[in-house]
Amino acid sequence: MRCEPDPHDRPAPSQARHPSSARRLAAHHRPRTGRRRGGHGHRGLLGTGRTDRHTDRRRTRRPGPTHRHLPLARRRRARRRHPHRRPDRRRRLLRAQPHGADPRHPADGTPAPENALSATTRTRRERALALSDPEDRPAVARWFDALAHARPDPRAREALDAHHSVVSLPEAPPRLRHDPDAPRGTLTRRTLASERLGNTRDVWIHRPAREPVDGTWTVAILLDGRTWHDLPLAPLLDGLIADGTLPPMLTVMVDSLDQATRTRELACHDLFVDFLDTELLPWLGELHPVTDDPGRTLIAGQSLGGLTALYAALRRPGRFGRVLSQSGSYWWPNPAVTGGETERTVRLVREADALPERVHLSAGLHEWALLGANGRVHEALLERGRELGLPGDFAGFTEYNGGHDKACWRADLPHGLIALTEDHAR
Repeated sequence: MRCEPDPHDRPAPSQARHPSSARRLAAHHRPRTGRRRGGHGHRGLLGTGRTDRHTDRRRTRRPGPTHRHLPLARRRRARRRHPHRRPDRRRRLLRAQPHGADPRHPADGTPAPENALSATTRTRRERALALSDPEDRPAVARWFDALAHARPDPRAREALDAHHSVVSLPEAPPRLRHDPDAPRGTLTRRTLASERLGNTRDVWIHRPAREPVDGTWTVAILLDGRTWHDLPLAPLLDGLIADGTLPPMLTVMVDSLDQATRTRELACHDLFVDFLDTELLPWLGELHPVTDDPGRTLIAGQSLGGLTALYAALRRPGRFGRVLSQSGSYWWPNPAVTGGETERTVRLVREADALPERVHLSAGLHEWALLGANGRVHEALLERGRELGLPGDFAGFTEYNGGHDKACWRADLPHGLIALTEDHAR
């Protein structure tokens, strides 16, 4: 399983990581009574609901928040002995620990302080609690409350970007390794104005160092392109194309603008499909020699982008012949909002006169509602594919031990691209 802190959470530094400090903190978790021996800088973690302070001859108590990191020292004596001594790094970390709920012992179902969680994380928390089984809700609440004090680990072996460290457990989707010294391609940002949609957006085009054998480029369109630009994806593509794992291809990352525009355009929006077919691809053909073979034209997306990727191929199977849908939002539309059917994609697949040549679906085991919906779309694809005489393996479905996040999508994306291009010339 992979998990990542929310990008909007800006937690304060955590407790010191030095082994000796960790042992001291663990050893002094319980409140002490009476004097204790120790010199300047002795520290402990108190959970009594009050702050303890050592002086030369006595200990005084004063009200304070539960579970604070604070120094325990014989302050007067320390000040006399070391009047100019600056606190070391571990002391600064401990003193900087924010007040408020302790992420290790939050009350079941009690949210973190309002100012500690970002609006995005609060929304994710409420949604996760609503979708979780009652017995799982305390654990879900504790996890999101812990995010209020989380920060990227600078020593993490794996990172998503500059703001996110990643925890990968043994059954997480494996990440493909690539040569970081592989020849670099070019990544160009351009601006495309759409008459059909009435807006203008950024489009990033990655062109690898290796040229295609026949002189025409395979095209991979990635929706939510800014996400893939910022990760960044280009170095991974350079490495996988250089060693022959992927064929030479142009990767086109299409920006989704803002959240409102994304929600509108990536919800089976026919005008957006028209934009991809009649504006984006012809515009790309003016810049590079690209193929018009649907079997070499891929479209990929995540969440609503995954929904739209398959929808575009169902509407234009003669243009988009390969589909990668990661965590596709096949619950769409929401009957509580529209008052109509749900999981419309299943019906569209069953009624389709033609299907794309290959489809690769993937979803995480911890995606609750999405997992079942993706499975039903996969079954519908196989059933309709048999009726249309397509090979039995034209549609694949991968389940991995993960959730609805970019860490899982980044790990799974190369596997999906490989599955869709295994018959392409390297």
